[in-house]
Amino acid sequence: INNQAFYGCDKLNSVVLGSSVKTIGYKAFGDCPVLTSINLNNGLTSIGKDAFVRCSELDNITIPETVNSIGISAFMDCVKLRNLTFENANVSIGNLAFSWCISLNSVTLPTNTKSIGENAFAACINLSELTIESKNCVIAENADAIPKETVIYGYKGSTAESYALKYNRTFSSLDETIIKKGDVDSDGDVSIVDATIIQRFVAKIIVLSDSAFVAGDVNSDGDITIT
Repeated sequence: INNQAFYGCDKLNSVVLGSSVKTIGYKAFGDCPVLTSINLNNGLTSIGKDAFVRCSELDNITIPETVNSIGISAFMDCVKLRNLTFENANVSIGNLAFSWCISLNSVTLPTNTKSIGENAFAACINLSELTIESKNCVIAENADAIPKETVIYGYKGSTAESYALKYNRTFSSLDETIIKKGDVDSDGDVSIVDATIIQRFVAKIIVLSDSAFVAGDVNSDGDITIT
């Protein structure tokens, strides 16, 4: 999708990308004020700079496992974005990528996450928890990459723990954390959102992170099914 292809389309409220889409260019959907839903396709590899900047009604996004790059300010000022789900993508998160996403409460970055850029989650004032499942994720040497009020969950000896120690953040070890069964999105509650994520996983539409799989495996049999 070319740069600024749908920039400022003030009537655009829903988008489903075809399977052939590989990249989303600079400001491709930026400043689309009533865009509430976009279905990103498997096969997508890159989300460009400012791709969804100031999409103020966008409330839910799933990053497919094929995405390897989220550009600078890609989702900046998406003030109603509440549900941000990462499939186990080998992804680099750019500077300011989710800054000022003030409705985010809990985010899990899966084991293949490569890096978190400067100010990536800056001014996410309600982000109470950020789980970093990768032990070696490169986190920018920047105090505002993660808000100071955010509890960082990660593994002992990980870069997440090192960041928390350096910037005086609260750190909780995943080695000791009890995962709440059914709480797939790690927001502290079991809700219809969790059920929808499980349905999409069973339908092979998405891939779950390690901790999300454990939460979804409610009977601890090593599988997730719907009966």
